[in-house]
Amino acid sequence: QVRRVEMNFNGVLANFRQQLVQQAVKEKQGGNMSVSVINEKVTFSYHNTMAVFRFSGDINADRIFKLCDEIDFAINYYNYNCIQIDIDSPGGEAKSLKHYIHNLRSWRRKGVSIRTRALTNCCSAGAYMLSFGDIGHRTAMPHTMLLYHNARISTGERSMTADHCDGLMWNLNATDFGMILMLLEHLHPEIPQPFYRVMAELLCCLPDEKHGINIDLLESICTGKEKNDLRKISKASSESEKLVLRRSLHGLICKRLKKKGKVSKDELPEKLPDLSDMDSVDAEALHIWIFRKALWFQQDFTKDTYIRPETAIERSLIDKIEEGE
Repeated sequence: QVRRVEMNFNGVLANFRQQLVQQAVKEKQGGNMSVSVINEKVTFSYHNTMAVFRFSGDINADRIFKLCDEIDFAINYYNYNCIQIDIDSPGGEAKSLKHYIHNLRSWRRKGVSIRTRALTNCCSAGAYMLSFGDIGHRTAMPHTMLLYHNARISTGERSMTADHCDGLMWNLNATDFGMILMLLEHLHPEIPQPFYRVMAELLCCLPDEKHGINIDLLESICTGKEKNDLRKISKASSESEKLVLRRSLHGLICKRLKKKGKVSKDELPEKLPDLSDMDSVDAEALHIWIFRKALWFQQDFTKDTYIRPETAIERSLIDKIEEGE
């Protein structure tokens, strides 16, 4: 039995939705019952074993707030520990995606499983939402078109100077690598978090004037000469001089890591080093592996082309293709 209501989300719908869900909870132990409620932003259905949310359209703050609120409601009030998100989206705002990821971590800390499923198109921020689902439970349809690409910005009518363009380039790179490193941390949770923090400091914070830097984290990846250059930054007399030194150091470290890691645009990095005994793991080798993997994804996403689900599986971006019954 499915009860369906179509109207704007307001006080009347909220009260009616609560009545529907209360009835669903009473019947939750038996039958193949589901209760669905629809508004202009998110469709959600309460089933016996999971709550299913269909997210369609652009990813913006209003829609993401709505999605997160509804998932919170299902988890906190009706004790669902399994959530499925069906995604059909052309993409949207990176900042809204980050808000979703923040909530995602909170739900997982409560022991909630978050499964994702791509429908017809799953692009940009929508593709990231798909890949951030639970490993083993990220699916796409055989016909689904997937698009992963780097951050973009629309300047509109704003006049741009060379300095503005330079700053935008570094800021976009920081956004790209920030998202990719979060994705890698999700794909490879066996790597201790401090390694990701060090790489984020190098790729996202060091060259971008909008971020401060953590000297201690950066020192852990620097050679002796690079540490001397790092100390010069704090002694610089002006912000412009500090920025020049920061970007110079960023270039030196990245050049060294590229040379040691032999980064290739065409080949994915080799398998992750054995982490069974972290005390014996070569920290530099692990930093280089993360760096290579992040750089490969950044270069691959620059292609800005659609990929088939089979290709996404090869790249560990999804887990399986959902075949028809």
